Amino acid sequence: MIQFLDVAKSYAKGGGAAKVLFSPTSIEMPLDCRIGVLGGRGAGKTTLLQMLAGNIAPDRGCILAPKDVAPVASSGRLLYPQLSIADNAQFIARIYGVDVERLLMAMEAFQASDLNLRQPVRLHSMDNRRGLETTMITVLPFDCYLYDDVGHLEPYLLEQCFEAAYQRHATTVFSTADPKLVQRFAEFVVVIKGTGLYPFADIEAAVDFFKTEMTPDRN
Repeated sequence: MIQFLDVAKSYAKGGGAAKVLFSPTSIEMPLDCRIGVLGGRGAGKTTLLQMLAGNIAPDRGCILAPKDVAPVASSGRLLYPQLSIADNAQFIARIYGVDVERLLMAMEAFQASDLNLRQPVRLHSMDNRRGLETTMITVLPFDCYLYDDVGHLEPYLLEQCFEAAYQRHATTVFSTADPKLVQRFAEFVVVIKGTGLYPFADIEAAVDFFKTEMTPDRN
């Protein structure tokens, strides 16, 4: 199980009152499945993934996650823009103790189009950067993969990522504001509503809950 135990998180806003992202919340999420984090813009989806990755600490409580969690992919900010794809791969390979040539070969096999390995990452669009870093992380072995804002990824790449994780019996946590992506890919859902986290094993119930909360009050 992935467990959030009495977890709370706030952010300071320019010297003013802190913005509460998550009030003290305790939830459990199953392992070895695809977990969709569904929330609107600015709801705290990225912060939740970064807390799972261990990059951001909660203000209170603790998070129990798999031992070997991947860095958050699909942010467009994981790779160094001034370096080439090959140089970034070499850096990642050194960190995780893998052979860089095998990493590049796996990336090329994973991508639908040919990679110009000597091209600086900064010459790619932000969506392409998201795809590159997602590919680079997915071909590495982890117990849990974290994909942020997956609506920016090509559908074929997203499907390949989920399939690769499935073959490794790994957990996948992905965030989105699009209920259709949750309906298509998720096996378990956490809806971010206000400052709370609401787990659902029933995908349609989660989507209905999310849509109800996102519908403006006409009265």
